Amino acid sequence: LQSLERGPVCLSDFPRGRLFVIVIWSTWSENSGAELERLEQLYRKHKDEGLVVIGINVENQTISPADVAAIKKMARNLKLSFPILLDKGLTTFHNYGVVAVPSTVVADKSWTILFDLAAYPIVGREDLFEFIEATIEGREVSREEVLEMLKRTMRQHSIGREKRIDYILRTLKERPP
Repeated sequence: LQSLERGPVCLSDFPRGRLFVIVIWSTWSENSGAELERLEQLYRKHKDEGLVVIGINVENQTISPADVAAIKKMARNLKLSFPILLDKGLTTFHNYGVVAVPSTVVADKSWTILFDLAAYPIVGREDLFEFIEATIEGREVSREEVLEMLKRTMRQHSIGREKRIDYILRTLKERPP
């Protein structure tokens, strides 16, 4: 991955926060802008409490200077203050099994995935933001609530996505309280 403003970076280069949100997005995705705006609002509100948001742009297989200009323009127009990384070659996109853009993953400080949302669907998007706010503010979110949130969003995705969500569900169920 390469920073939009600097050279190559990896996730370990970022500060160890309490909660990480990684959003995979593009300028051509109709829903990316709306999700980025909401995440920017959360980031500004909670960054001092340990919320880390990282945007990974998956514009094209090869990223041209025109692509970089479009990415910078969108980031500037949305007033994004969190880091934007470029996925040249779409390596991260393929390695993470992304099935829709935007896709969002929420992880704790040990990189355990806590929540996963693809495509910014109407069903599930508010669950995502409620989960992030509740977790960073230290409000109790029960396993049952998380499982219900994931089940609602899981119904909206492909079979491949369901298998991945099943893995997350099993992991949540197996983790001791």
